[in-house]
Amino acid sequence: GTGIKLALDTGRSTSDAITSKATMLLLGVESGAHVEYSTDVGKTWIENFTPIEGVNKVMARQIDVAGNESGPSNVLTFTLDAQAPISPLVSLKVDTGSSVDDGLTNNPTLNISGLETGALVQYSTDAGLNWGALYRPVSGSNTVSVRQIDLAGNISLVSADFTFTLDTVAALAPGVELVNDTGSSNSDK
Repeated sequence: GTGIKLALDTGRSTSDAITSKATMLLLGVESGAHVEYSTDVGKTWIENFTPIEGVNKVMARQIDVAGNESGPSNVLTFTLDAQAPISPLVSLKVDTGSSVDDGLTNNPTLNISGLETGALVQYSTDAGLNWGALYRPVSGSNTVSVRQIDLAGNISLVSADFTFTLDTVAALAPGVELVNDTGSSNSDK
């Protein structure tokens, strides 16, 4: 019989049926046969199937050159997501400096918002040349860019560069001394 499956299930999982490319493979089709598709579990059949953004359910059948009609294929259910996600927004989770928005902190934890459910977050500290799932801030000035990759494998535009200063070194204790020792001795305090 006729079979139908995705040619490529893009994204992190190759078996979750969430894809950015909805190319289908037809299996068992005879040479010269005519293929029809159904999106209503075999009630009606059409010449061409154009996937829509979101959930798709489609079946296929073939009519050979002698006019013999095959039974319907399995129902192929998949989610087409060809839209790139939005650029993530980046901020400090806590700006611990004397001002809550001066970008000077002793806590480098970033707050990333605007993420799609299940998206993979990636960081770059070299203007987008290299990307990784881990971000390791350094003492001093830090500039980081962030992007997200959705379940279908679509990559967002990159966030605006986010810059902050990390200072985790405790300040030295201040010293105290008299400016003038005015007693009978200038060293008796």
